[in-house]
Parts: sequence; C-alpha cells; structure tokens
Amino acid sequence: MTEEQRRIHNAYNRAYYAQHRDRILQNKRNNREARNAYMRKYRAANYEKLSAYYSDRRRKKSRGTAFGAFLRENGITQTAAAKMLGVSVSTANCWANGITTANEDKIRAVWPEYGGET
Repeated sequence: MTEEQRRIHNAYNRAYYAQHRDRILQNKRNNREARNAYMRKYRAANYEKLSAYYSDRRRKKSRGTAFGAFLRENGITQTAAAKMLGVSVSTANCWANGITTANEDKIRAVWPEYGGET
C-alpha cells in the first residue's frame, strides 16, 4: 500500500467512524454485556467444577519442591537465592513453591551441592 493509498484509507476510516460512532459504541457495549451475562450463567452452572479446579490449583501452588527443601535445609532465604541466581524474588518464590520449575543446570552452576529433583 502506497503512502497516498494509506492516507485515503485512513481518511475513509475516520469519516466512517464519525458517521457511525454511536452504533459502533452501542455494539461494543452490547457485546460486552452479552459476554458478561454468558460468563455469569457459565459460572453458576459449573460452580462445583470450577471451585474444585481452583482448589486443586491452590494445593499445587503450596506443595514443596526440592529447591524449596534445599533452601530450608541450608537456611537460605528466597531473596538471597534470587540474588545468587540472578533471577527475581518472585521467580525464586515460584520455584520454591512448585508453581513453576527451575532449570536445575543453572542452579547447579551456582550451587554444585544442589542435588535437585530426579
């Protein structure tokens, strides 16, 4: 598309939006309201299934890992571990609580005594 074609196209779009702004905005509101109504019905119909899913996620989130056990056994805080490994504190927290898994080769590079999960 050339610069002249792009300019004409943009001018057309601006004029079209100006003429139909009320209808366009009303459609957006209607779509949002319809989506919200659908989700309310879905959540009401699947309450047990959804609550079991989120409960399971909370349980998974709180399970211990070898990384977390290593930190506890050696008296290392997650903040100190994050600084030593060059990652954020929230990343170290996720590794220790089993939300995400660490690349154990990188940990062993800093702590050769770290055994890791088998």
